[in-house]
Amino acid sequence: YFRSTSFGVGIGVPGVINVAVGYSETLKQIQEAITKSEKAVGISTIWWGLYSVQLAPPFLLKLDPIFIQSVDLLASEASNPSNEENQIYYNQFIETFGTHYVSRIIVGGTAHLYTLMDQSYYKESSYEERTSQVSLMFQYKQYNGQIGSNSNEIWASMKEKFRTTSSTLSIFRPPVASKENKSDWETWQNVAGNYPVVINRTLFSIHDLIKDKPTVREHLRKTIEFYLQKGVMPTLAELNGQSKSRNSLISPKPQGSIIGLDVVGCGYDPLLLESKYCIFDQSNFTENEPWSDPYNKTLMYSIPNGWFAVNTPESLTLDGSILVTSVEDYFRQTRTVTVRKSGGFIGIGQKRIPRTVTEFYRRFYQDYYNLVLRMKQMGWYTLSVSAFPYPKLNPTAQVAFDNLPTHFDVKDLKIWQDFFDIFGTHVVVSSNMGGQVWAETWYEKCLTYEHTQTWIDEQVTTNWLFFISSRGTHDYRQQVDERFRQYS
Repeated sequence: YFRSTSFGVGIGVPGVINVAVGYSETLKQIQEAITKSEKAVGISTIWWGLYSVQLAPPFLLKLDPIFIQSVDLLASEASNPSNEENQIYYNQFIETFGTHYVSRIIVGGTAHLYTLMDQSYYKESSYEERTSQVSLMFQYKQYNGQIGSNSNEIWASMKEKFRTTSSTLSIFRPPVASKENKSDWETWQNVAGNYPVVINRTLFSIHDLIKDKPTVREHLRKTIEFYLQKGVMPTLAELNGQSKSRNSLISPKPQGSIIGLDVVGCGYDPLLLESKYCIFDQSNFTENEPWSDPYNKTLMYSIPNGWFAVNTPESLTLDGSILVTSVEDYFRQTRTVTVRKSGGFIGIGQKRIPRTVTEFYRRFYQDYYNLVLRMKQMGWYTLSVSAFPYPKLNPTAQVAFDNLPTHFDVKDLKIWQDFFDIFGTHVVVSSNMGGQVWAETWYEKCLTYEHTQTWIDEQVTTNWLFFISSRGTHDYRQQVDERFRQYS
């Protein structure tokens, strides 16, 4: 997978790696090239491990207060689950904290070279020859442009047909920005040590962190194992074997096209931050299998040929405290709608384009308020379009490209302006799909003189807890101190 993940002892779930890790997005792109363009691929890799970071054993770890409070909630409300509402607590616990925790990481860098060989060369060459040619291409990419290297000799030693019919794709972690007079490989070798990334993780089941509540620990373990085996959260009846369990591999009828096709494969204007007219053909769904929702395997969606989705079920929580120190700390809130009507480019774009701009008005006086931010971001999936080769253009885009002049005339810019107005200057090839909620808690600074920061954090956290519990917001709001409610 090249996004290496190791699992700690005690998992004991057959097939867990397929469920938990899934496809690498890059390998999915390679699969597209192999199956649809009849390409063969050679893979070369450099893997640098610079250092590792290791957690202490579970019994020595100091756990986050939110995690402890959530475990206490399981113990008080559903220690020995007897109904489906109790099971929901365990399911939501896993949805919030995941099934495993990272106990060790290796930090460094990786570089992969994918050499895509045409079938005309692949069929007439031997395995030994292909291996040799891929190795030479890897050496050439590594040393090309470096002073004192023999890259020209390496290039000359490759077979002519291999050079002319093969293409390459380089993937770097950490990513690199191209620099003048330096190859991307040379740039990566120079900067990888300065900006290392996580290239390996060791995971342990999260139930190992629960030490003094054996009943909760055991039921959480069973829930995790069911989820990893089936890909769906269990009901209590399924967990106890009282009903036929669902199998996420049974593909129901797709609900429709996957969400995001109005963005991925469409034009984009980075200066206006606006999506533009879609460029690639989305009419054919014959070659792709339906995509299943990572949070609910019973939901399926269709994906057009040339697009692919990679599950990225992950969450990110951001906490921050900000001290308002200036009377100029304010936000304005106005709402204006402008409508632009354009004649379009060769008949495209003759439509009203509304643009809504929202700005926020708020003002907080100096030394009067503090701000606590809480942000919850849920990743769902990454939708991408195949980059080699790109899907065919849709009929409208094809006509537009065919009508562009073959030579650039600085005196005739209108046709280009019309084209950019409709299609933008870039195309979106990948987008992370999900959701985000942002909460701001403003409280008067007098509370900081009367109470500790720990007390304030507890009040803010209680307001936030409805995101990880099935209980209503009103229940938690009643647990917030009256004085905090009054001055926040």
